Amino acid sequence: MKRLFTLAFAFFILFANQLSAQYKLEVLKKNTEPQVTTQYLHQYYIYISGITSRQDVIALESTLQKKSGVAYFLGNRYPVRYFLLKSENDISKATFISWIDPKLTVEYYEEGENSKEGAMLLYNKYNPPLKR
Repeated sequence: MKRLFTLAFAFFILFANQLSAQYKLEVLKKNTEPQVTTQYLHQYYIYISGITSRQDVIALESTLQKKSGVAYFLGNRYPVRYFLLKSENDISKATFISWIDPKLTVEYYEEGENSKEGAMLLYNKYNPPLKR
């Protein structure tokens, strides 16, 4: 009976140590996982009309990427369906318009991931698909 009690007690201690080790491992794993942070607080989807060539797009992208507060500015393919502007700072539509060439017209300027669809719809309105 004494052996059975000793054996049961030893298994209990081993089981408790195993649970403790697993708990510590989970806490350590949880604390070392990278925290998801949004590096860019503002994302703007923009549709610009008046672009006639790839050189216009390249010039616009290179000019705006150098502006203060702009972290990312690129067009989505060519012809450009929309431009995506990422920034840590809030950039108003008036400020954005003052940065671009006056021959270009900002048709759509909205913030947030959900505004991508609006820019795409406007692109489709101005550039209907080719009929085969």
